[in-house]
Amino acid sequence: MNLLSYPNRSIVKTGAVIFLMACLNTGHTMENSNHSISVTAPPMSTMAGMARMIQACQSFLSNENTKDFDTGLCLGIITGVEDNASYDKKICIPTETVMRQKVEIILTFIHNNPSLMQAGFASNVFDALSTQWPCTTK
Repeated sequence: MNLLSYPNRSIVKTGAVIFLMACLNTGHTMENSNHSISVTAPPMSTMAGMARMIQACQSFLSNENTKDFDTGLCLGIITGVEDNASYDKKICIPTETVMRQKVEIILTFIHNNPSLMQAGFASNVFDALSTQWPCTTK
């Protein structure tokens, strides 16, 4: 099942919108070749925030609480990071890859790198996806 066929995609969209709103209310700058916007990750940099996001992502994998706000936030952050990093050619995820696979890779990455629990969830998402699917130049 891909994200577009996910039955609760409105929750994912809500999570993505909240993620973007949180980003736009901060003072960090992210530059693109043609645009410069003020963004940063939402306040998920504490271990408690990471634990909350891990639990929400695990709920998605186990099909529990799939209508839960935090589950939507987990999937929304993943979607937002993926969209931005794919646009900038920092990750190249195959089109047939489904959300479940991405979540599993992210959770495995965090589990295998416990020192990263202090980092923000969005940073870990980017690191996991770019490690698994780096773009290669031809």
